[in-house]
Amino acid sequence: MPRDRETLRRVFLEELPACSLVRAAWFGGSDATDRTDRWSDVDLYVLVQPGRTEDYCERQECWLERVAPVLRRYRLPEPTAHGARQEFIQFEGLPEEHMLDVCVLESFDPGAWIGVARHGTPQVIHDPESLLLEPVVDRDALTERLQARRATLGSTFPLFLHLAPKAARRGLPIEAQACYHSFVLRPLVELLRLRYCPQRHDYGLRYLEQDLPAEAYAELLALAWPTGIEALPRDCELASELFWRTMAQLERDGIRFPAPLA
Repeated sequence: MPRDRETLRRVFLEELPACSLVRAAWFGGSDATDRTDRWSDVDLYVLVQPGRTEDYCERQECWLERVAPVLRRYRLPEPTAHGARQEFIQFEGLPEEHMLDVCVLESFDPGAWIGVARHGTPQVIHDPESLLLEPVVDRDALTERLQARRATLGSTFPLFLHLAPKAARRGLPIEAQACYHSFVLRPLVELLRLRYCPQRHDYGLRYLEQDLPAEAYAELLALAWPTGIEALPRDCELASELFWRTMAQLERDGIRFPAPLA
């Protein structure tokens, strides 16, 4: 029988509800945002009983043996920034894209892990305690934090904008490209996110085709791939124009969130 991401998902759909160590479990990523295609990996989140992470992971290893032998894996050094044990696993005989990205948690802050506006609708596998409820977000506190970030971008963007064209004029294409990405493109994207999708203000360059209006995305796309070192200074000028136009819109309209916000 062909093995693919559905083979991997099926194992957890069968085993997790019957595991006494598990308080809640869900699929996130493309399964939660309705973006699944033939290249999608499997994003799994498992909330276990306190102190039982190692016990759960031992059982998980037994379940994975039913899928295929492990080809390669990497576990994030702990403690992780998000507090969960996270591991990436690829399997022999499965397309490399069908990697398992699994987070095992012992404590659960809904605002950090679920919420339709940020993460999509979790595909619930097991939740007998009704833990996976839409979190309540303090809009006022978040707005204040994002307004402060907008002000910071307004100070730092013009300060470092010159670095990319300077490197280009010196004939340093690799350095120029690195500076363009770090000091022009990324802050521009962050500001566009504050304008159009503040709930995902920290998502960087991912999902922009979904998060930005078509016109804004097209304008950004034209700036994302400088055609050469000679064109880079002009691209910086165009990026600066878009940045300050977006800044003016934010100053006029403020931070606007979708509903529900999470």
